[in-house]
Amino acid sequence: MNNNFDILIIDDESVIIDSIIKICKLNNLTSDSAETYEAAMQKIKGNKYNLVICDIMLPDKDGFEILKSIGSGGFDSPVIMITGYTTPEMAVKSIKLGAFDFLPKPFTIDELSAVIKRGMAFSKLNRKAVKNKNDLLYVPCPSKYYRFGYGSWIKPDLPVNMINEEFSYGSFVTGATDLFVKLIEGVQKIELLQINDKILQASAAAYITDSDGLIHSLSMPASCRIIDRNEKLLEKPGLIEKDPYFEGWFYKVIPVNMKDEIEYLIPCSSDR
Repeated sequence: MNNNFDILIIDDESVIIDSIIKICKLNNLTSDSAETYEAAMQKIKGNKYNLVICDIMLPDKDGFEILKSIGSGGFDSPVIMITGYTTPEMAVKSIKLGAFDFLPKPFTIDELSAVIKRGMAFSKLNRKAVKNKNDLLYVPCPSKYYRFGYGSWIKPDLPVNMINEEFSYGSFVTGATDLFVKLIEGVQKIELLQINDKILQASAAAYITDSDGLIHSLSMPASCRIIDRNEKLLEKPGLIEKDPYFEGWFYKVIPVNMKDEIEYLIPCSSDR
């Protein structure tokens, strides 16, 4: 008999499982757990989960195999990857393989609660999309934009040269997708990085506080140096809810490795 749970926790450390279970209870969410790849896949095949939280380092196979199996098996549960061996490469690989988000250990209650909130909202939105196929539940980013996972976007800011569809130089504009904003459900405050800050792809680019007081981290879509930022967002954070792709932009940046990193970006034209 199949059972329904809000969250499946996959980790071989009982202290991590117990901590996430406690956080789930604080958020009135039901949870189940597994400590290996094999045990996790048996549970995924036999039960229904709205969200999966998976450690990358497992005793039998790594968590990336969970991602691949969920993607190829037709399961619709979004996956949040967690790891104590945090590198930008780990985060980028997770997003490339289809993870909903990536969270480094150790994480705080608020950090995990924020990403769980978005993950549960994403799962709910997916079910609604299947039920109402013709309804526009969020605005996809414009066709000439590129997105990093589900959260952030980047587009060339003139002048820019393109060779074989690889950006070779120029400045770019970045921001948050309408989907990311809708999953937050109520933007109250935005904190931005400073001009001339250098940041790696998948690192935190901005912090957005929601109506529950949770702070959501937005990932930078490409390694870059910030050359300008949208000061209006500090006074009017609601701009990203009204117009996330134009007036609600976050930064103008100079990428430092776009020729290599573009393979980890998804052309928004493919979303149509």
